[in-house]
Amino acid sequence: MALLAAARSGDKRAMEDMIKNNEGLIYEKLSRQGIKRTTPDFDDHAQEGRVKLWQAIEKYDPKTGFKFSTCAWEPIENALKDSIEKFSRWTAKTVPYALIDTYESAPDFTDAVIDRLDQEDALNQLPDVPRKVIKLHLFECMKQKDIAEILDLSNATVCRMKKYGLAALKNYLSVVV
Repeated sequence: MALLAAARSGDKRAMEDMIKNNEGLIYEKLSRQGIKRTTPDFDDHAQEGRVKLWQAIEKYDPKTGFKFSTCAWEPIENALKDSIEKFSRWTAKTVPYALIDTYESAPDFTDAVIDRLDQEDALNQLPDVPRKVIKLHLFECMKQKDIAEILDLSNATVCRMKKYGLAALKNYLSVVV
């Protein structure tokens, strides 16, 4: 209870400890939803859960007689469901996660993509969000944080979509050649 009181009074260290001590709720819920730690969107969903956990810490009233985890469970569950639904809405196609896992950076690849005559054809093979990320990054020379702001995505999602897009383009262009 002392840690909870310190967290609610504005002690940042105590708040961090409360969140770390209760992150298991988030991971358990994600696991039940079929989201594994190895999937690219795991961190985004977990962050949504952490925000709800933080809000639950601020709202929790020990006088109710319920354990904190009991009170935090439902808001976290709802936030994760919303996050998963939002993510699935903007990805029209399932992202082939295997491409991301096998992706290796290719320093000359960016120049090769820009020089290709069939670059539009290759870009049109990508799902909507990765295509937008790649166009903003390669052709508008935008930074990840600016792309995230424009597309209303997290920086981590932009990074993953960029990696996925580059890997898919590299794969497509190697087949075309």
